[in-house]
Amino acid sequence: MALAAGKSTLRTGPLTLHTRTAIHLATELTGAKFEVETITEDGKEPLPEVRFDPGSGKLLTKEEMLAKYRSEKAWNIARGATEASEVRGRKKGKQGKRARKSGPPVLLTCHGIGFSRKKRGQN
Repeated sequence: MALAAGKSTLRTGPLTLHTRTAIHLATELTGAKFEVETITEDGKEPLPEVRFDPGSGKLLTKEEMLAKYRSEKAWNIARGATEASEVRGRKKGKQGKRARKSGPPVLLTCHGIGFSRKKRGQN
């Protein structure tokens, strides 16, 4: 995206630290400008954070989790379950599906520098 000419946009889930680091490096190396915008539903508040519920195997909002378990502790425990489900399958060389990172989706926009490579012998 940083090397492409013009504006590139993509919709993705919440940005991981790895992605944020890559954006920072691309900005430093190329001078490209990145914008990260939280996606909202029809101009409303951003989509709610969700966490993995090990009891049902589903992603639940905080309100759904509190209604089901009637405890703030369940929401806090679910954070650990969400993080564990993201790395499941990485241990002992096993490949497995990773759960979505919790949080609202984002729109990533990059204003690229328009890199073009000149052939040898051309000025």
